[in-house]
Amino acid sequence: MLTEKDVATMQADLADIGADIEEPITYKRFTGMTPGDAALGIAESPNYDDTAIQASCRELSMEEIQNSGGFYVFGDMEFKIRASVLTPTYGDRIDYMGAIYRPKSVKRTYLGSTLSYTVRAGKE
Repeated sequence: MLTEKDVATMQADLADIGADIEEPITYKRFTGMTPGDAALGIAESPNYDDTAIQASCRELSMEEIQNSGGFYVFGDMEFKIRASVLTPTYGDRIDYMGAIYRPKSVKRTYLGSTLSYTVRAGKE
């Protein structure tokens, strides 16, 4: 059985290797909507709080895309985010290399406690 000390050691190890394998992204946490004005034809607009973080980033492989049954498409990305950084949700957005990505799936890596989140996302 894992102890809290074991989990802390794993989290520290993930943080140590992060500098070598992670890239900068801007994580945009959804905070709500700004009301529009129907009379003026102005639509509601989403609001986000931006946070500069590091994440392991990669494009989904052709095999992953084909096996998804159309859920993922060419150009979709996978971002692995350490749990100590933040907890992703579907309303959030990720700015990576100037492109905005919308989460399609969020999975957590759990081993005694949550170690990281894997976010698969598509371009908006």
